Amino acid sequence: KEKLTAFPSPQLYTLAGITLGKMGLYNKAIESFEAALRIDPACTTALYNLYIAYKKIGLYDKAEAVRKKLKLCNLG
Repeated sequence: KEKLTAFPSPQLYTLAGITLGKMGLYNKAIESFEAALRIDPACTTALYNLYIAYKKIGLYDKAEAVRKKLKLCNLG
């Protein structure tokens, strides 16, 4: 976490989120994807993985909102 805050980048936060998601820590993964999107709101990799994480924990309304953003980027 210290490295992420010292050198913040959407790619690092997204990678951390993917890793946390693989560990089943979806709430922490969501925090990482949201941090990536605060830096770069158009980071499609973070958006896609945020969509997956929301679905995994049953937040289908939030997942659908993210899916619509992805569709606007022609990725959904």
